[in-house]
Amino acid sequence: MTLTIPFDGKIEAESNQNISDAIMKLSGIESVVVNVNKKMATVTGGDLDYLTICDVIEELGFTVIR
Repeated sequence: MTLTIPFDGKIEAESNQNISDAIMKLSGIESVVVNVNKKMATVTGGDLDYLTICDVIEELGFTVIR
């Protein structure tokens, strides 16, 4: 399963890595690709929980565009 989650917020040099690292800590995540230019995170895994992933992104100070 793959989810693409758009987000908004202030992008800093470490934003890409911070978002990737935070999402990868969740169970069931196989890969995370963050495109800070397009402000999107693409998450691949077995049993993905959309709301939990959104919560993680928002805890980092970004707003998920739902």
